[in-house]
Amino acid sequence: MIELKDKLYTSTEVADIIGVSLRSVYRYLEEGKLNAEVKTATGRHRFTKKNILDFLYPDREEEIEEMVSEEVKVQPP
Repeated sequence: MIELKDKLYTSTEVADIIGVSLRSVYRYLEEGKLNAEVKTATGRHRFTKKNILDFLYPDREEEIEEMVSEEVKVQPP
């Protein structure tokens, strides 16, 4: 089980968290399935806990708002 914290995650960390390849993370970004909170000046993406939870649980917006406000342990589907 993974514990998500309030920090910015790299694309590689997100790939590990959701259990996919780095290429899949980029594909999800291109398709609009995954959103990055920040895109750095050098083109690197950074993701928040909310970005990750929105991707993992797209139909549970109200519950995600509650989860974002507290520390959460997430087990990817």
